Amino acid sequence: MLKNIFELKNDKLSENPLWIAIQSMRNNKLLAFLSLLLLIFQIFAYNLVPIFNKYFFDALEVLNFTNIYKLLFLYILILIFSQVFKYAYFITSSRLYAYMQTQIRKDVLSYLNLHSLNYFVSRPSGKVTNEYHNLYDCNKILFTTLENVIPSVVVLVVSVVLAFLVSNNIGVGILVWSILIILISTKFIKLLSKRTQELELVSNYFMGVLGDFISNVKILRIFNVTKVTFNRLTKIASNYCFVALKKWRLKSIFGIFLDFCDVILILVFTVVLGKMYFANLITLGDLTMLFTLAYRIDDSLKELINSVEQIVADYQVSAIAAQNILVEIDNLDKENAKHMPVLDSLGISIKNLSFRYPKSKSKSNDLSSINLEIKSGEKIGIVGRSGSGKSTLFKLLQRQFEFQDAKIFFNDLDVNDYTKQSVRNNIAVVDQDNQMFNRSLKENILLGRKVSDKKLKQVLKDSHCNEFIKNLPDGLDALVGERGVKLSGGQRQRVAIARSMISKAPLVLLDEATSALDSKSEKVISDAFKKLSKDHTMICIAHRLSTLHFVDRIVVMDKGRILNVGTHDYLLEKCKVYQSLSKDQLH
Repeated sequence: MLKNIFELKNDKLSENPLWIAIQSMRNNKLLAFLSLLLLIFQIFAYNLVPIFNKYFFDALEVLNFTNIYKLLFLYILILIFSQVFKYAYFITSSRLYAYMQTQIRKDVLSYLNLHSLNYFVSRPSGKVTNEYHNLYDCNKILFTTLENVIPSVVVLVVSVVLAFLVSNNIGVGILVWSILIILISTKFIKLLSKRTQELELVSNYFMGVLGDFISNVKILRIFNVTKVTFNRLTKIASNYCFVALKKWRLKSIFGIFLDFCDVILILVFTVVLGKMYFANLITLGDLTMLFTLAYRIDDSLKELINSVEQIVADYQVSAIAAQNILVEIDNLDKENAKHMPVLDSLGISIKNLSFRYPKSKSKSNDLSSINLEIKSGEKIGIVGRSGSGKSTLFKLLQRQFEFQDAKIFFNDLDVNDYTKQSVRNNIAVVDQDNQMFNRSLKENILLGRKVSDKKLKQVLKDSHCNEFIKNLPDGLDALVGERGVKLSGGQRQRVAIARSMISKAPLVLLDEATSALDSKSEKVISDAFKKLSKDHTMICIAHRLSTLHFVDRIVVMDKGRILNVGTHDYLLEKCKVYQSLSKDQLH
């Protein structure tokens, strides 16, 4: 029963940051229980000290040396065991903390990876990164609770009980004082929580804008509008400072209040206990123990209140991150989805495909009644004006969105019956805007895949990458910069083609792959396409009809529908839209 608290429910992360931390211990349950046990022993040993003080000073008052020596020996044992438990807990908890951090990062990354492309394109990358960082720190909430809150509560309870054993009046006084301080502190903590939430929202927004600024600094400088974005960042930073000042002003007042309470507590204890001792109402041992308790209560109240305030602040930060990252996934695989193997050859059959983007305000579909048969190894071109549905069709082939009441078959396999990842293993994509990582050229081509040096050499030759790699100072080890800014458009396209050649995917999708290239680069890329198309089924979206000279058939789309399918000559004779597209490119 107790072990089950660590497990994920329905294989899904909880949106509660504390439960995320608890669930991250599921692969280290023994270490978690051992750490908790050592912490309990440590707390127990710590709370024996006030009791020892009472008996030791009582023995000292009457000069009972036999008891003094026994108590000193016990005190040394308590100190030794206390330190042993402390260091043992430090070792086990440090290891547990590291494992939890790693597990939370894996869990959150795995969940992020399940989100559709729409999730990422609708959120600034800097904001998502900041929220991810905040979420994997949620185990601080658990450790602060275990290491600070629980020990402080135990010390307060033990101290009140011991005070009652000496004097009911003192016990009642300590209890009332502690409750009063906690109640007043609760009001402060609620206000601080509100300030923390405001601060985190501003911080996430700032990180999102900052990420956009850094990623797009080139275009900002080209159009000389850097100052506009800089002023916007400065304004957000000023707002952050204003909200932060309100929080720290409140926290300073809270700190002054707690310090004032400390002074009052010690003064009252000194006067009251002094009078009681000299009136022979308490022994020297009682006096020493109660003073020890006074300082412990003071420290524990501070520790408890500050820890709760920190937990609430961390919880607010993690909860905001959880609400944004752990949202419902809008494009999940079916419960019993199968794994599609990488096919040797691939034919496509699209039957009655209609689709409208989620939350679209348009009354008409983005795709309507698409029916298309593509043979294995066939080369198909897709043309049409902007907004005709070409790229939407590509997205559905890649399972980026769900579609109902329609079928797409790879050979005889319905893609909706298989996992998205396994479907995508059968597809290689060369896009018009090929993304690059700020890593070496070799890493950008391989993308973590392992290939022999012989195959890599052949791929570099066929994709015409070797023509520019030989001119780079570091060759394949050259860093390409953020988003590949150190490479030209044609060079990035060649890298994308090399990626596809390394892939064993039988289907290649080319999406406006030569739209931004000059005629010389286009000729080189077209030659690479011919080599890539060998033994592959290929679908190519193009605005330039000249790039489709190698295809077997051309599909003409308009307003989300297929108007006609045929060869270049056939369409020039039969399709008015194709005639118009051809005519536009001649002028």
